[in-house]
Amino acid sequence: MLNETLPEYTKAPLEKVLLVDDDPAWIAATKEALEPLGFEVSIAKDGGQAQGVVRMRQPDLILMEAILAGESGFEICEKLKQQHRRIAIIMVTEINLDSARNLAERVGADGYLVKPWDPKVLPEMMREVADNVWRMMEDEKNDQGVIRFECQCGNRIKEKMSNRGKHTTCEECNERIQVPDQTIHAFVVRDSNPSETGKVGLQPLKFVTIKCPSCSTFYRLSNVQGNWRKCPRCGTEQGGSLSIVGAPMSRAALESSLRVLRVLSGKSKGKKMMLPESKVVFGSGPKCHIRHGASTVSEQHCSLEPTGKGVLVEDLGSEHGTWINSKRVSEKTLLKAGQVLQIGALKFRLIGEDLSVEDEMKRVQKWSAKEGKAREKGVRLIEGGQATGAEAAQVIQQHWNITRKRFVESGAVAEG
Repeated sequence: MLNETLPEYTKAPLEKVLLVDDDPAWIAATKEALEPLGFEVSIAKDGGQAQGVVRMRQPDLILMEAILAGESGFEICEKLKQQHRRIAIIMVTEINLDSARNLAERVGADGYLVKPWDPKVLPEMMREVADNVWRMMEDEKNDQGVIRFECQCGNRIKEKMSNRGKHTTCEECNERIQVPDQTIHAFVVRDSNPSETGKVGLQPLKFVTIKCPSCSTFYRLSNVQGNWRKCPRCGTEQGGSLSIVGAPMSRAALESSLRVLRVLSGKSKGKKMMLPESKVVFGSGPKCHIRHGASTVSEQHCSLEPTGKGVLVEDLGSEHGTWINSKRVSEKTLLKAGQVLQIGALKFRLIGEDLSVEDEMKRVQKWSAKEGKAREKGVRLIEGGQATGAEAAQVIQQHWNITRKRFVESGAVAEG
């Protein structure tokens, strides 16, 4: 039985809790906060494990991290809610953005809690969310009702509850959109102190998915200890450009890292070159970290050092020079997101965007403002033509960009 100090609002069951997160420290802290209160805690590191736990021993409530390798927590939440509407789900994440909260609500989450959280707040919030879900299911049982939502074009649509999760076509703009699983419902939000959120040691690249050219195994960098180029299954070590899978999370991670150069010239045009965390030397000589045999590349041509602001470039006395946006590098110069780096005749572009925190926040708030107006009318706003995975990756990328920028602007050093 749960601790009698917890408030009892209704008959909503709340004993079995599932944690979906791959952070051992957070899992340990959460178990320490919940198990003394009598909660039975299970653990899953990704969507596949979460589905397995739900099938074997369905939990009453799930605490879901948003930033996960492979499928994001938003996507996992959406799938679980389509199959198990009675399970209460709270997104627990360090992302403190309205765009993330709005997406969480759209995919069916019942609450949103920003890390780090107060141990006293979590059990109370869990009970409130479980209560809300229980009452919503009871209301649906007694009254079939309808789902009201609004297309991005402004057309207001009404569908039967039996059509939730199905697709329909907007009569105004002909966009194919998915009917939300529910209409406006109780959505509990608890924020922490924004100054306490975010991490200096950002490592979005660990969310990149790699395909082994030898055995065709897909593996995530987060699962590799040591050499990222070595396949954990067959042991083959990739040379040259890594074969990076173009999944939404992979693309978001690449753009957020400020450590990836897109090749703009030669046989490898269009491929991506990922720089390590440490300073490297580019040249044609055997002692260089990155070697290229082009005739315009000197034996030790230039050094490249990733930083939280971009890549610090230094020419090492090369014959044909090192250039940034057609300007020759004569001293250590910062290569910023979107700029072109020329090494001899070779050209590269640093992937990413160079926006201030203020500009990034303005972009985040545009969609959030539209959703706020729609919610005031009692309808759900649905963006046509964008899959949950793509939107989740966009939100997570916004978080990474803003967090990195804040640390850079404060004078702290943020890793790639």
